[in-house]
Amino acid sequence: MKSYTKLSDAAASPRTLVSGTLVAAALTAFSLSFPAFGFIEPPNTVNLTHEACRNNGDIVLPNGDDNFICPDDAYTTGNLGKGWNELDLVPHRITLSNGKSDGDITYNLRAAANNIDQDKLGYDAISPAADIVVIGDCTVATAFNDPLQPWGITNENLNGADQSLFQEFEITQGPNTSCEINFYYRLAVGANEYPGSSLQSYLADQSVFQGGLRTISLPVREILPQDISKDMDARQDTDFTWNLTKESDKASINLGDTCDVENPASKDVAIKLKWQLLEGVPGKVTVKTNITLTNPASRPIDVDVTDVIRGNLGGGLIDLDIKNFNTVTVPANTTLPLTVHMYIAESNVTELMDIATATYTDQATGIPVPGETVAEFDLTTDGLGIQPGASTNTTAVVTDEEYITGNYLQYSAGSTASGSATGNFTVDGLEYTFNTLLNKMSPNLLWTSGTQPEEQATCTTAGECFVTINKTVSVTQRPIVTSGTLSDQALLVASDGFSVSSPTSGPLNIEITSGALVDYSIKGTFQDDILQGNEEVTCQVVVKNSSNEVVLDTDYTFKEGQLEIDKTFENILPDKYAVTVGPCDPNIFQADFDPTTPELDATTTIDLTLGPDSTLDDCSKGVVFIARTSVPLGAVAEVNKVTEPAGLEDDWTMTLQGPGLPDEGLSLVTSDNDAVAFERFQKDLADFLLQEGTYTITETLKEGWTQVSAVGDCEFTINYPADYGLVKKCEFTNRKLGTVIINKETLPDGDTATAFAFTDDISEPNTFELMDDGTKTFLNIAPGEYTVAETDPNPDYDLSALVCTDDATQEGYNVLDSGVDVANLTATINLDAGETVECTFTNTKRGMAMVNKLTDGVANTSINWVFTLSGPEVNASDQTIPQSGPADTLLDFNNAKLIPGETYRLCEVDIPVSWTTVWTVGGVTIPEVLDNADPDLLSGENYSPVFNPNYVATGEADNSTLCVKFVVEPGQTLSFEVNNISPPGGDQRTIGYWKNWNTCSGGRQQFKAADNGFFLLEDALPLTIGNLVVSTCDVGRSLLDKRDIHSGKKRAGDPAYGLAAQLLAAKANVAVGAGTCAAATNAITEADGLLTDIEFDGKGDVLKKGNRQLKIQANDLASKLDDYNNGLLCP
Repeated sequence: MKSYTKLSDAAASPRTLVSGTLVAAALTAFSLSFPAFGFIEPPNTVNLTHEACRNNGDIVLPNGDDNFICPDDAYTTGNLGKGWNELDLVPHRITLSNGKSDGDITYNLRAAANNIDQDKLGYDAISPAADIVVIGDCTVATAFNDPLQPWGITNENLNGADQSLFQEFEITQGPNTSCEINFYYRLAVGANEYPGSSLQSYLADQSVFQGGLRTISLPVREILPQDISKDMDARQDTDFTWNLTKESDKASINLGDTCDVENPASKDVAIKLKWQLLEGVPGKVTVKTNITLTNPASRPIDVDVTDVIRGNLGGGLIDLDIKNFNTVTVPANTTLPLTVHMYIAESNVTELMDIATATYTDQATGIPVPGETVAEFDLTTDGLGIQPGASTNTTAVVTDEEYITGNYLQYSAGSTASGSATGNFTVDGLEYTFNTLLNKMSPNLLWTSGTQPEEQATCTTAGECFVTINKTVSVTQRPIVTSGTLSDQALLVASDGFSVSSPTSGPLNIEITSGALVDYSIKGTFQDDILQGNEEVTCQVVVKNSSNEVVLDTDYTFKEGQLEIDKTFENILPDKYAVTVGPCDPNIFQADFDPTTPELDATTTIDLTLGPDSTLDDCSKGVVFIARTSVPLGAVAEVNKVTEPAGLEDDWTMTLQGPGLPDEGLSLVTSDNDAVAFERFQKDLADFLLQEGTYTITETLKEGWTQVSAVGDCEFTINYPADYGLVKKCEFTNRKLGTVIINKETLPDGDTATAFAFTDDISEPNTFELMDDGTKTFLNIAPGEYTVAETDPNPDYDLSALVCTDDATQEGYNVLDSGVDVANLTATINLDAGETVECTFTNTKRGMAMVNKLTDGVANTSINWVFTLSGPEVNASDQTIPQSGPADTLLDFNNAKLIPGETYRLCEVDIPVSWTTVWTVGGVTIPEVLDNADPDLLSGENYSPVFNPNYVATGEADNSTLCVKFVVEPGQTLSFEVNNISPPGGDQRTIGYWKNWNTCSGGRQQFKAADNGFFLLEDALPLTIGNLVVSTCDVGRSLLDKRDIHSGKKRAGDPAYGLAAQLLAAKANVAVGAGTCAAATNAITEADGLLTDIEFDGKGDVLKKGNRQLKIQANDLASKLDDYNNGLLCP
């Protein structure tokens, strides 16, 4: 046979799951109605205790008031004992005491218990509201009131459980009241398989189950299951068959607390054997099964059983017969057999087996019980198979064999019940005398009946024969903690050889346990009789078990006339307990378990473990501690000096003034040079003991220092005895003042005419001025962060460098570095205690560029010459303006200031054709580089060659602008002389120039030419290129732009037009007197000849698809003429 627990779907599936939040609806109060409530934590005026009922096997519920409440002395905050089993309702209670609150208070608590872990049930229900009992002066409401599920679910990880169930209470009570909330949790069917060593229940006074949980443990391995067992037999072709069953009036035996002298530590148990001769059917197979229910709980349980007999009639295993038993109430802690289930099967039946299923109803709570228990029996593997029958009535002999297991356990048989069958008791073949004690080492006790049936009993279906053997189980010594089983196996052997045993699969086992609860006392004595009036000394006592869990935390409060306190703590589990006393309040008192030694012994051990040699005297032990002052009966004062920077703590004068001292007080000059060591005030070479009254401690401040803080006991009042042994400590922190130095430097050096302005946040007036080599010093400055900023010296100067040196005097006082922001002309000074920070602002003077403009070597303001100056922060122009009077041709670009080291560009623009331009610096002529639009500075110089910024290789750009790049040094004025020499023989101009300098382009050049006498294109016309005569501005400009003079279409891709444009520009240059040379003249002649040969007339395509050799020749000549027009061909 095998027995197991099967969870129903409802039990295995989690219910509504909300992490740490309520899941319920309307509230029901026991005395008042409340609306739905939010969680309010208990105020500090409330003391609460969470307890549950310890069951040592002697608890029977419900109690006389039909409540599930235990006697007061059974409640504990610790282990709940070995007596709770599946479907027990485990009573819990919360005791609430409110002190001097401000009127009525309302608050919430949450009670929770482990529900499911790894798909195994633990506690599966909480009391419905109707079963919660409130005793005392408070009203209570619950948050969950569904009668079938009066609880919420949380997945907070409580002791590792996957899911816990909980109830939330709302409590209202007045000042100085107390009350008690009684409720229970139900142990589920299958709870004995819950993972781990214990099931836990909790009390939380927070809105979530975190921290401060008051936890109660119930040992899982001691939980006995709700059980169903069965046996089965079958006889072939019989008129009669025997049935044998067994029952016990106890499912388990708990011998209770063996330390309790009033507990006999013995229990009676009655085991009843019943046998019956039942009628069979010849030619058939008579099948019978017996089902036994075991209820280990401390209360009656209703059970419904369905039994199915199965077998094979040749077509496979089928249900042969199903019997539904009427609901049976199994008393508390009882094993109860049901009526026999018989079935007459066909003679060919095989593979007989039986399945019995039990479901449970909780009449007390009305809450469904999830899960069921199942017992299976296979006749072939678990029993004797189908036995042969007999056609005549048979007789039988019944035997019952009994024995006990477990150390220190014993039993005896005392009698048989009235009406029992006759028989005799033997042990190892010898007659047994009633009440003789037997233990696990003894031979088995055997009862043997006379031949059955006897004359006085027929043992037929009209009646049954039985024997009830009354036994007593006890311990062999006390105190003892042990466990074992009382086993009983019955056998009936018929005269025809048929036999049946009960139980079939093995003996009936009754679990036996015994425990022990010990007591310990802790006595506290106050050594000195110094407490007066309302003065109190409270010492904390904490007790921990061998698992380092706190099992007791209590206070001993000593008062005047109450200098000895003795407390006893009862019903404690045997263990080795560590007792620690202290701290005490006030902390000048200490507690000692052994005052005879100089060391403080604040912890001791109470060994309450029990073993084979323990006696009842070992069930109770005690310890004594003594509370006394740990200090002299007086107080002293100390002072400490802290300096910033550290290391200057010596030679400071401190003064203590107060009772027992002259008016000038008691002085102390520091000398320890230690920032953490206090120095004590002494008088007459001994510590000065303070008298009752008020004292002050002051210091004499040194010059150049500031006091940062005075902390601790710098002003205090002495009150004995509370202040015995106190050391009053005062600490002064002083900070040395610092220095800030600001220096001014200029580049170039020696500017004593310019005053540079500064602002600061160091001291008033917060402004100052410095000239070159000037210094501003700030003395006695408190440490901190300061800023000094220079007013922007532009346009004449730039702040080019800003350097701050921390710890400039190199005394080691720097902690935080100072910083500079040159872009914002600001120094951020982190001045540390005693430090000197020196900052130097260096300004660099800007330079200038000047142009001395000459015309044919002399100053001439009759011609408008234009210059531009560009670079960082400068984009200016200047010009000679025609004027009457003395010539003024010095150009300074509106006094533009130039940044030293930066590159600038100076250009003369709109230089007319046939003029020659010569640039000089300091009498040195600057060379020209006309085929580079951006040359580097000349080696060893701070200026570049003269260049055409518009130069491009195609020759399209205007080359009437010449420039020089340059760099100035600090304070330098760089002077350029630019001399323009009038025609003839001057510079040539490109086709881009001639396209603009005419009257038909619409540009300004025609007016400038008119004002200054410069040449335009029209001044060179008419000109002949090849055979084409160019006599008008429009035709000339079209050719210069490489366009068809008839259609205006762009012909830049035709080499003939490219050559015509360069040739027209070259002839214009020659016509207005620009310099020439043989190379230029030859190129002009060859170009004229080529254009004549190809009959160029400025219309249509000429060489676009023509002879390749002519194209090459045209392009080559155009390139030479382009060089000429750019001033690159003729020297």
